[in-house]
Amino acid sequence: MKSISLILLIPILVVACNGGSKASSKQRTSVSQDYSSAPEPASLAEPAAITEAAAPEAPDMRYKDYEGNSSGNTDVVNIQKKVIKTGNFTIKSEDIKASKSALDELLKKYGAYYNNESLNNDNTAIRYNLIIRVPSDKFELLVKGIEGSKDEIIERNIYAEDVTEEYVDIETRLATKRDYLNRYRQLLSKANSIKEILEIEENIRVIQEEIESSEGRLKYLTNQVNLSTLNIHLFENKPYEYKPAKEDSFFERVKFALGSGWKGIVDFIIWIMAQWPFWLVCILLLPFIRKFIKKRRDLNKN
Repeated sequence: MKSISLILLIPILVVACNGGSKASSKQRTSVSQDYSSAPEPASLAEPAAITEAAAPEAPDMRYKDYEGNSSGNTDVVNIQKKVIKTGNFTIKSEDIKASKSALDELLKKYGAYYNNESLNNDNTAIRYNLIIRVPSDKFELLVKGIEGSKDEIIERNIYAEDVTEEYVDIETRLATKRDYLNRYRQLLSKANSIKEILEIEENIRVIQEEIESSEGRLKYLTNQVNLSTLNIHLFENKPYEYKPAKEDSFFERVKFALGSGWKGIVDFIIWIMAQWPFWLVCILLLPFIRKFIKKRRDLNKN
C-alpha cells in the first residue's frame, strides 16, 4: 500500500514543480517588461540637436608647430611658435654699385625694406651699413639670395630666439589683469564712501599701467617675430695710390720766408708795445734809482 501511494504522489509532485517554474518564468518576464517600458535616464538620453548657428566650433586641441604640422597629441594646447630671427653679413664687393642695386632688387622681390642705410666713402674703401627688415616667412629666401650673389661673404651669422614662452606668459597675465580691471570697475560702481572710491581708483590706475606696459612688450615681440632683422656691412676696397707731398717752387719758398720774417718783426714790435705798463713803471722809478746809486757812490768815496 505504501508503494502504491508513493507511485501516485510522484505525478502530483512533477505537476507542482512545473507550475512553480512557469510562475517564476512569468514573474521574470513581467519584471523585464517593466524595465523595458521604464523611461530612459536623462544622462543616457540622446541630446537634443543643436543648430549650426548656435553651436560654437570646437577648437582643435592638437599641437601645431610653427609650420602648421599637427602632432596628434590632444593633451597639448594649440600654441604657435614665436621665433625672432636675426642675421649679420659682412660682404666684400668688387663693384659696390652693382652689388647695392642687386640687393635693392632682392628687397623688392621679398617685400623687405631698409630700416637704416648709411654710406661712408673715404680714401681706402666705400662702405654701406644696412639694417634690413624682412617678413619672417621670407627671411630664409632673402638669405639664400644674398648667398647666391657673386660677392665674397667674409662673415655670416644667423640667430633664432624662441620667445613663445614669454609671449604666452604675457598674454595670460594680460587676460588676468583685464579680468581684475573689470571687477574693480564693478566694485567702483558699488562703492559707498569716498575712501573706498579712492582706494579702488588707485588699484585701477596701477592695473591699467601694468596692462599698458604688457601690451607694449607684446607689441614689440609681435613686431620682432613678424619682421626679421638682417644687418649687412657691404664694402669695396679702393686701390692704393701713392701721392707724394707737393713741394713749392724756389721762388714760392723765398716769398714764404720773406713773409715769415716780416711777420716775425711785426709780431715782436707788437709784443714790445704790449709791455707798455712795464716800461711806464721803469720810467717812474728811474729818478729814484739814480738817486740811490748816487748816494751809494758818495758813501764809498767818504
